[in-house]
This record gives sequence, C-alpha cells and structure tokens, in this order.
Amino acid sequence: MSNASIGQVGGKPYVDKKNDRVKGFGDELQTSIDIIEATLRRALQSLNGESRFTMRVPVAHDMDLDRVREIRVNGGSVRVTCEAIVPINNDQVGAIAYFGGNRPERQTAYMTHVAEQACLNQAFAHEMREHTLPDVCVIECHAPGEGNWSDEDVEALVRIYEQAFSGYLVAFTHESVRGMLDGNLVAVVRHNGEIVSVVMAEIAELKTAGEVLRLAEISEVATSPQYHRRGFARMLYGVIVEHLRRAQIEVIFTEARANSVGIMVAARSAGLKPRGLLDQHCVISSEFTDVSQDTEHGSLFVFSL
Repeated sequence: MSNASIGQVGGKPYVDKKNDRVKGFGDELQTSIDIIEATLRRALQSLNGESRFTMRVPVAHDMDLDRVREIRVNGGSVRVTCEAIVPINNDQVGAIAYFGGNRPERQTAYMTHVAEQACLNQAFAHEMREHTLPDVCVIECHAPGEGNWSDEDVEALVRIYEQAFSGYLVAFTHESVRGMLDGNLVAVVRHNGEIVSVVMAEIAELKTAGEVLRLAEISEVATSPQYHRRGFARMLYGVIVEHLRRAQIEVIFTEARANSVGIMVAARSAGLKPRGLLDQHCVISSEFTDVSQDTEHGSLFVFSL
C-alpha cells in the first residue's frame, strides 16, 4: 500500500526521486539487534547516489528499545542511526523504529539542530490558551471517501498549500489535492463556507507477525495566512485525534516541521509526545518558520500518542 506521506508499507525500499532518498517501511517483525542490522544492510544496497536513506521497521515487544536506539550501520558515506521510536501497546509489536542517515552534504549544521531543539522546548513551554471558534466558522470532519468536496474546495486548498509551503514532498495540483481529500480523513475550518484551514490523516495497514496494525499519520496541515494565530490547527488536530481514537487506530503519529513552534504546539495540544528527529527528511520549506533551515530538505520531529 502506498500513501503520500507514509509511503509504501511492505516490499523493498524504493527510490523517492522528488526527495532524493531511498525510503522503506518493512513489514517483517524485527526480533533481535542482529536481525535489524542485517535488514538495514540489505536495504542500504538500494542506495545509489541518493543523499538520504530512511526506513521504518516494526520491533518485537520484548526487545530492549535502549539497545535499538544504539544501532549504527554504515553504508558508504551514509551512517544510519535510530532517529526515532514510536512505542506501541501490542502483544507482538512493541514499537516502530525509524532509521535514517544522510550524506555529508545533507547533514544539518550543529547550530541549526540547537535552534530546532529550542523550538521544541518552546512548544512545550508554551502556555496553552483556549481558542474559540468564531461564529462565522464551522468545523467539518469527513472519513476517507465520505466528503462531498466541490471543485471550489479543491482550489481553495491548492491556494492555501501554495501559500503555506514554498517547497513540499509532493506537488500541489488540482488532481493531487483531490486525491488527498478523497483518500484521507480530513478536518477543515470553513469561514463563511470557504475552507481556510485543514488537517488530514493518512491511514494505512501494517501486516506483521500475524497482526494487522492500523497506522494514521497526521499530515498536510495548513492554514490560510490571514487566519494564522487563531488556533485553527490546534482545534483540527484535536478533532482528527478524537476521530482516530474512536476508530481504535492503533498507531497515531505525526512528523512536524522542526522549525515551526506553532505546528508542534498543535501536536502537543492533542496529546502527542516527541519521539525523535528525522534529519532533513524530505522537501519541505515555508516562509512561515521560527528558524531558518539549511537546505530545501526540512527536518521533522516525530510525535505520537
């Protein structure tokens, strides 16, 4: 199964040309450190000049996650480490571990990392003010395939995304945004009928060790610039997470821009906790940031419930 943000679940790692990386999401349960290291070495054989390698794997519930965090595997000029761990409450699967590494030209400068960590700290020091939805606004939430989205809705979102991002891991076209709306859980704020803010969640299945785990990645978060600082993203995060909980989705996570305090505040407000940092993970950039980034590739903090 392939999704815009989650990517292909299962199968061999593949080349993601847009983001200059090899990306994988293994479906074989990893039961020892030796097995994880062997899995990563095999996957690294797919690397052929790309500047990043990234792979997620399910880890058995009885594994020592501190030892998983210590894994280091060399693949030429790419040194792969454990970048994040998302814990799971499951009898078979204890966590999903993110492994990644970049070539030297794509490694984030130390002072940029310091600034990004300061953004995370600021997000958790932020006083959580209560925001009220204006009377002229309404919130809608639609399950995949259930939203009756008009062409005007699609065009409004294309405009919002183009304003919000100067670069993104996928192109924002009428067709791509229509596909996102039809295929994802979507929550929006409408002002006098027009969409002004959006949060989506991609839902996928991970089949491993006789288990079927449903994953949901909260993504494609954007608000029209004239509606910033009204708490709309926070409200929509809460709506999305509540919907996913009611649907008993086992793994709920997001990958938030490391240089955006506001996005991380929204994730925190919905109860998500930071689990690690993906260094220059994909093409993502915006003029609306709290610190500058080194290249067109942005770093992301992983959060999960």
